[in-house]
Amino acid sequence: MIRLFQIAGLFLILLAYSCSNHSKKLNKEQYGDDWPFNVQSGTVQCIGEFTIVFKANSEIYALNDAARLSGEYKNIREILRADANYPGRKIMMDLSLIEFEGLKLCDR
Repeated sequence: MIRLFQIAGLFLILLAYSCSNHSKKLNKEQYGDDWPFNVQSGTVQCIGEFTIVFKANSEIYALNDAARLSGEYKNIREILRADANYPGRKIMMDLSLIEFEGLKLCDR
C-alpha cells in the first residue's frame, strides 16, 4: 500500500512539472517599455507543438498564427497597447519577445 502511495506521489510530481514546463508567468516589470500589453501580467503557454496563447484576466488570447487559425481564442489586439514610438498612429506593440518565450516552451 505504501508503495502505491509513493508511485502516485511521484506521478503527481511529474504531472505538475510537465504542466508547468509548458507555461511561464510574465509581467510588465520584466519587460519595462517593451511590455506589449495593457494588462500588468499574464501567462504565456504552448499548447501542443506550436500553438502559443497568452492568458490574462481569465481570458485566453491567440498569440501566434496557429492559435489564431484554431478560432478557439480571443484576439490579442484586445489587450495590446499602442507603440509610443509612433504617436498618433495605430501601430501596436511588437509581440515577438512574448511569442518567442512561448515557442521556447513547446515540445519539438
